[in-house]
Order: sequence, then structure tokens, then C-alpha cells
Amino acid sequence: MTRLSVTGLIVRCDAATRIEPSRAVVPLQDLASGEDVAFSLAMSVRTALALRSARRAMRPTAIGATIDKIAKAKRRLGVAGDESAVVDIAQRFAACRWLVPVPTRCLIDALALDHILLSRRLATTLVFGVRLDPFAAHCWLQTPETVLTGTSAEARNYTPVLVVG
Repeated sequence: MTRLSVTGLIVRCDAATRIEPSRAVVPLQDLASGEDVAFSLAMSVRTALALRSARRAMRPTAIGATIDKIAKAKRRLGVAGDESAVVDIAQRFAACRWLVPVPTRCLIDALALDHILLSRRLATTLVFGVRLDPFAAHCWLQTPETVLTGTSAEARNYTPVLVVG
């Protein structure tokens, strides 16, 4: 418990509390079924910088503050971003992602794309999910209509435990 509380994702509380379950409807659509987009040098640079930032942001001592910062930014924006604009940026991110020599990891990719979208005042939903047998955790970014990182089929194998957005 001590190791988890150091991350900032959970806090110790000796009083009785009520925790509501997280809810997220995983869309059926994802980017895998979309059309390919052209390479963009500008997006490649943005992708590389966002991935670098995401790697720092997910360190165990920083992840709690990172999620809190993202949640506050999404609350300030208030409404979801324009679906077509979000999907267009996510497709361009995916088209450039393979060029950056950072191993693909669901959390890094979701944080990086979320950073790019938030910098353009486009809000999405960041979802953390788990499954029990065998235990695994997964993270993805989605809009009401589209899973933006990973696939819809993969996301549906997990139960949401934290929804940010």
C-alpha cells in the first residue's frame, strides 16, 4: 500500500468513504479500421516531443500529479473536442509514431496523444482498465465514437477502473 500511495494515484484514508465505480462505454470504432494518412514532418516532431514528455510524466513519483493535471485541463475545456478534428490528429500521430524509437506502451502513447490534443484544446477521455485472469492493466484514449490508441477489441477486454475526462 505504501508503494502505491507514493505514486499519488491513491491516498490513505482512515475514515469511512464511498467509492463510486468508474464507467466508460468503449466505442466500437477505432483507428485500425480508418484510412492511412500521409507522413508529416511537423507531426513527427510533435509526436517525438510528446512521447518524451509522456515518458517523464509516467514515472512512479509523477504519475499521480500527471493524471491530476490532465483531469484539471479537461475540466477547464468542459466539452469533448470535435470528433473529426480529434480523429484526424490521432491518425497523423499514429502515422508518425513508428518513426520514434520509443517502445510502444499503452500509457506512454495515450499520454502523448492526449498532450497533443489538449494543446489544441481538444478533450478526450483517458481510460485505465484491468482484467483479473490473468491480471493485466491497459490504458487507452477515446472519444464517444472512437478508440484512439490501441483497438476497440483490446479495450473491451478490460474493466475501466479510472476514467479521466
